Amino acid sequence: MNAKENRTIKAVSFSHDDEYESELYAFATDPARGKFGPYIKRLIDRDRASLSATPAQVMPMPVVPDAMVAQAPAKSNVGKTVAKAFL
Repeated sequence: MNAKENRTIKAVSFSHDDEYESELYAFATDPARGKFGPYIKRLIDRDRASLSATPAQVMPMPVVPDAMVAQAPAKSNVGKTVAKAFL
């Protein structure tokens, strides 16, 4: 069996018209990260390692208190004229 028959090749496409995908492509192909294939394999390995981590090693999802959830602005008794005086 030759080397080509012993490998699986997966293509990944990045749209240059989509800003998000274009930025991903630029980031992934930055020479500082090395070659594209080994970089992707490292990402997969890190993701796999995080999935097999024990519960103590996994960071819990943050809990957002009700006070931090977006709410309608409170009504104010201060008139627009008074507020403009401070500007």
